[in-house]
Amino acid sequence: SVTLGLGSATFTPITINSTNNTLQGLADAINTANVGIQASVANQGQGTSPYHLVLTSANTGKLNNITFSTSLTGGTAPTTTVLQSAQDALLTLGTGTNAVQFESATNTVANALPGVTLNLLTASPSTAVTVSVQPNTTAVQGDINNFISAYNAAVDFFSTNTAYNAQTKTAAVLQGDFTTESIQSGLAGIVSSRQMRGSTVMGLSDLGITVDDSGHLSISNGTQLNNALQNNMQSVVSLFTDSTSGLGVQLNNYITNATAPNTGILGQQETYLQNQVSSLNNDLTQQKTLLTQEETNLQQQFTQMEVGLASLQSQSQYVLGSLGLSTSGMSSSLLGGSSSSSSSSSSSLS
Repeated sequence: SVTLGLGSATFTPITINSTNNTLQGLADAINTANVGIQASVANQGQGTSPYHLVLTSANTGKLNNITFSTSLTGGTAPTTTVLQSAQDALLTLGTGTNAVQFESATNTVANALPGVTLNLLTASPSTAVTVSVQPNTTAVQGDINNFISAYNAAVDFFSTNTAYNAQTKTAAVLQGDFTTESIQSGLAGIVSSRQMRGSTVMGLSDLGITVDDSGHLSISNGTQLNNALQNNMQSVVSLFTDSTSGLGVQLNNYITNATAPNTGILGQQETYLQNQVSSLNNDLTQQKTLLTQEETNLQQQFTQMEVGLASLQSQSQYVLGSLGLSTSGMSSSLLGGSSSSSSSSSSSLS
């Protein structure tokens, strides 16, 4: 079997048999094991044994040193030669007693200079390299544009949902809602505020960013913004990203507080509306109960009226029967009887 190690880790031995007892077979078995070691067969092109198994760590750095050992019952065990020892990249900033050395497992160093990533291309210990760092104003301005777009999207939401169409006399769903107006006003107050940044009081207006009559933000003076980025980059970045008073933190805290269940202005409004719905549902249930009771009472009264009417009809039949009359006979007697009435004669003279 063959046992591989990588740094302090040792992996499960690879069994050698008739299916993999060649250099290519062993390389395939190592790659299949997927332990962070890449194996390949190289042809030197000369000598009695031109083929060699080359092992390479998938990761750089001194903690990724490869170890290789065998335990074979037959055949010839391969010999190993270290072509390149695993090591970290070393970087020295400055000279003399003030020099600071950094060590990195990769050739990318991101912690030496704040906001700067160094890509180490070649090793040249005796050669000093000068690194010039310039503010990436393009990236920062792109982030500012994204901020403006996100804020304006919120303004559009408020505008659409609080609008009133005078022609159709139709109000949007949140038109006149006090809670919505309060949140909109709070957000507008934050973006229009000015803060102390270093020794300078700064706000969006100092970056050439203005608010129009509809509440939308826009860069109205690109030159003013570029000058601020070139001459006072740190303060501009701090205006948006400061962990305690930056615009981003202020907006996030305001929205978080406003939407907090039970305590936030939006949460309180939601609770109020839910209570209103519950109250209306209770009233509806009570009204349904009263209507059901009223329906029952009316049905009972109607039943009593029918019973009373039937009793009256029965009594009427009894009285008429006692008089030897019927309801139909009585009508006939009154209209077609043989009795006559006296009358006075009259004549006409001509």
